Amino acid sequence: MSERGKACTQLSEHYNQPHPRSSLGERNETSIDALYRDLNKPNATPQATVEAIMVAVRERGVAALKDAANVERLGRCDQVTRAQINQRIARLIEHKGSWR
Repeated sequence: MSERGKACTQLSEHYNQPHPRSSLGERNETSIDALYRDLNKPNATPQATVEAIMVAVRERGVAALKDAANVERLGRCDQVTRAQINQRIARLIEHKGSWR
C-alpha cells in the first residue's frame, strides 16, 4: 500500500472512533445564560493583593490595615481570602510575641 493509502486508512480509522463532542464537557449541555454567568462570575482574589497586604503588615504592624490602600485591597478580597489573611497575621503575631 502506498504512503497516501496508509494515511487515508489511518485517518478513516481515527474518525470512526468515538470522540467527545467538545472539550467543554458538561458545558456543552448548558444554556447560554448559565454559561455567561459562569464565565463572568468574579474570580478569586489575586495572590498579589494578599502579598501586598502582608508586606504592609510585616513592615508596619496591624496598624497598616487601616491605611486607605489596604482598606481598599481588603474590600476587594473574598471571604476565603480574608480568612487566609487573618490566619497569616495571627501566625505572625504568634511568632513575634506581643508585636506592634
